[in-house]
Amino acid sequence: MNIGNLTITKNITESWTAVFNMTMNTVTDKTKTEVSRNDDYRLRIILLYVQPIVGILGMVANILTFAMLIKSGLKKPSNIIIFGLTLADCFLLITPINIFDLTARFLHSKETANYFGWECSEKLARFLSVVNRVLTTLHYWGGFAGTGLPVVITLERIFAVFFPMKFATIVTSRRAILAVVSVWLFWGPWACFSAFLRDFRYTVLPSGQSIGYEKSAELLISNFLVVQTLNRYVFNFLSSIVPVSIVTFGCVMIGVKVKHSLLQRQRMSSAKKTKRPSLKTTRTLVAIALIFATVHGTYFTMTCAMVDQYINDTTFSLVLDEIKLTLIYVCGSCNFFVYVLLNSKFRNILIGMFQKTHSELA
Repeated sequence: MNIGNLTITKNITESWTAVFNMTMNTVTDKTKTEVSRNDDYRLRIILLYVQPIVGILGMVANILTFAMLIKSGLKKPSNIIIFGLTLADCFLLITPINIFDLTARFLHSKETANYFGWECSEKLARFLSVVNRVLTTLHYWGGFAGTGLPVVITLERIFAVFFPMKFATIVTSRRAILAVVSVWLFWGPWACFSAFLRDFRYTVLPSGQSIGYEKSAELLISNFLVVQTLNRYVFNFLSSIVPVSIVTFGCVMIGVKVKHSLLQRQRMSSAKKTKRPSLKTTRTLVAIALIFATVHGTYFTMTCAMVDQYINDTTFSLVLDEIKLTLIYVCGSCNFFVYVLLNSKFRNILIGMFQKTHSELA
């Protein structure tokens, strides 16, 4: 996650032309314009079509997950953690379907094309700005919390697999709630701080067109290096490589332990029957953790691999950013399908919900 993308509005055509002026002086103006237009077209396709479709489908899927969890019961620690993760995914998916953000970005005349804002009265524009900032803050809060909860899932499964006899004593519903709330509280201040990195302005252009827009706040400008350093080397690190590493290593440990336990059972002719956590629960939760590690690991790798493009500030880096964010949105949308495909209990609950709805309509 990168809050820096919220604070700077760029003129795509100008930034692309500037790069070409430095690197390809022999390219004609017509060619540069065509390339710029193509990149702008790609951004529009991603932001206006691809991401909203993913966001809508993901929001519907997460709402169904909430319904299944309520039917299943929220006393089970794993269900409590899944509930927290589903809430984080819902918050994450606010931005791709945030019409306030999309209108501020794209609904402009030629005179106001360089602004991130709304062409309306000052009071209405200010209201839209506040609503958009609240929704964006929730988006970042959910995005950051969603990187910590897979770690909680992994640790919960480690206790279930390595300490099955003591699992019910170690992992309780109260401790699961405490772990989920702790993750949300940890990321809350940083997510809320991002809301203060933009200021609202209202201006009347020489053409007579009025617009309320957002620009980088004085707080960001005067502390840019501090904010950039915290964002890039602390919070991005804590929301990418740290959870990905913990989740990956934990899943490997769980896989090795489960395989070893199965082999031991096969070798024992008369093993004692002991109460162990369901393997389907482990399979489901590990699948969720692995999907998270794969997608966020890919996100981090792509960011590191394309650092030159970010330094040169090319339009290609903007397109790449949105492609990476689309992967994150897909990750926040697919957990529902994992629950239904790998866990028969959730699948039966979902079928029962639709059968009940069908009978009521009939």
